[in-house]
Amino acid sequence: GASFRVREISVVATLTVTGYSNRLGAHIRGALNVGAPPDFLRWTMTNCGYFCESSSVTKAQAILDKAVG
Repeated sequence: GASFRVREISVVATLTVTGYSNRLGAHIRGALNVGAPPDFLRWTMTNCGYFCESSSVTKAQAILDKAVG
């Protein structure tokens, strides 16, 4: 199966595209805790912009900024 890192990144991408930001913070922290680099998460979110509204990406990146501190 997929590693925890790949799973969390996949969930972050899915939540970004679908706009479910209320669960996004927990999964961003989970991805960071299993070793996903913040820059890679930001890149993933940026690429999600091809599949959703830009406001979803902006909101997701703000949640990432808050999690990284």
